[in-house]
Amino acid sequence: MHSLSVIFVAVVFVGCTIAKIPAVAVDLSEQCNKEGEYFPDRTNCQAFYECINGEKKHNICPDPLLWNVHIPGCSINSDCSQVSTSTTAAYCEDGDLTDDPANCNIFFICEGHRWIGPYNCPKDLYWSEKTKGCVQRQDSDCYCTPGNRWADPNDCSLFYECDSDGKLQHWPCPMGLFFNSTSNVCDEYENVECTCKPHQYWPYHGDCTRFFVCNGSKISVAQCPKDFFFDDQQNICDRHENVHCYSKLFQFWPDPKDCAKYYVYNQDNKITHLECPKGLFFSNMANLCGAPETVNCPWNSD
Repeated sequence: MHSLSVIFVAVVFVGCTIAKIPAVAVDLSEQCNKEGEYFPDRTNCQAFYECINGEKKHNICPDPLLWNVHIPGCSINSDCSQVSTSTTAAYCEDGDLTDDPANCNIFFICEGHRWIGPYNCPKDLYWSEKTKGCVQRQDSDCYCTPGNRWADPNDCSLFYECDSDGKLQHWPCPMGLFFNSTSNVCDEYENVECTCKPHQYWPYHGDCTRFFVCNGSKISVAQCPKDFFFDDQQNICDRHENVHCYSKLFQFWPDPKDCAKYYVYNQDNKITHLECPKGLFFSNMANLCGAPETVNCPWNSD
């Protein structure tokens, strides 16, 4: 069992002045029945109403924040389709921490019995409502938006994807491809900027004498010395009798209905449906995405 690493974030407010938005009374059909109750503005995702002394006061979230009915409060992301009222008062106990339901990187801190924020978790960390701190992605209990993808900060050939249940799954790119954080797909190494650890290596599919190496933010191809081969378990070049080439950590299958798509089975016993970068087809022989003319795909309809 791996240890759970948690980073708790302490925020000190020193000389912080927050501009106040003038409040004006607005006559709406809904009645203001509870002090501190909030209502969204149905015509403006940045605006909201607050019940004060039996009247609705109109307020605007400061740029670039939007009104979030789940907190309730202003946050970076918000579901503007939410038009129901929030019957939960914004009152909170000073020092409490809470998440942003729309963003796993964001949290709020209670000060003066009101939620203040948003605040960002440090890079590559995500909020955990259970531990009330920022943790590694795999340890976060934050509900994510199905279909969203993120790079694995520790390995450019892996990525995270939010499944249909709002849970994070860990997936590999086909061998020879790396996750492109700009396009959110597995891509050729020349197109990928990858922040990686020093001396990080990957096997080069189809040629055991070569391998990928990451220096800073760029991935390049390196060559073993003559008569040596790359061992993808030891990450060294060695004599062929000592080399393990292309370890099978994951299994791949083509999609029989679409040449550009494939299935992958990972170490967590999960199967997911993925797609090659635009213009490429999945090769069942090589377990990678390649040019259509190099892939024997009987389902190619082009």
